[in-house]
Amino acid sequence: MLPFPDLLADPNLPSHILTLFIDNDAQLFRALTALKDLWLADQDGILAKTFPSLAPALRNVSPHRMFILLVKECAFDVQVYLDWMISGESGFLEYFMGWLRIWEPVVFVKECGDLELPQESTGEGGVAILHAFFFDFLERLEGLTELFPYNVEPLLKRIRSVVEDLTNVLPMPSISSEETST
Repeated sequence: MLPFPDLLADPNLPSHILTLFIDNDAQLFRALTALKDLWLADQDGILAKTFPSLAPALRNVSPHRMFILLVKECAFDVQVYLDWMISGESGFLEYFMGWLRIWEPVVFVKECGDLELPQESTGEGGVAILHAFFFDFLERLEGLTELFPYNVEPLLKRIRSVVEDLTNVLPMPSISSEETST
C-alpha cells in the first residue's frame, strides 16, 4: 500500500478511484462529482499552493480525464450509460449534467491524447472512438425520450454540442485521386 502522499502523486490514481467505486453506482458518481467539484475549486491554483501534495492529484483527476477513463472502463458500451440515465438511483444524471456544463473540447482532446485509448479499425485514435461513443449515445437517447420522467431536450442539446465539437476536431477523410476520377 502506498503512503498517502505517494498515492496522490500516483499517475494511476484515476484508475484506482474507478476500481474502488465501479461496483457501486451511487458511490461512484458521488466520488466523481466530488472530484469534479474539488478540481473546479482549484482553478485559481490556491488549493494546490496551500496543499502542495494535492497538486498532482488535482492534475490527475481532471473531470475530462475521469470521464474518458470511465467510458474506457465500461468498454465504450453505450448501454451501460443508458442504464445509468434511466436509473434514478445511480446519480449519473447529476454527474453527467455537471460534466457537460464544464465541457471544454480543447481540454477533452488533449486528455484523449494523453491517455492510452484503443485504436479503431480505421487507425483513428481516442477522439474518433469517443466521437462514435457520443454519437451512438445521442442516437439511442433520442429514441428513448419517452422513458424519462423529465424533459431530456436540454440534455440532448448538450450532447449534440459535444458531438458537433468532436466532429469539428476530427481530421477530414482524404479523397484519393482514384475516387475523384470516377
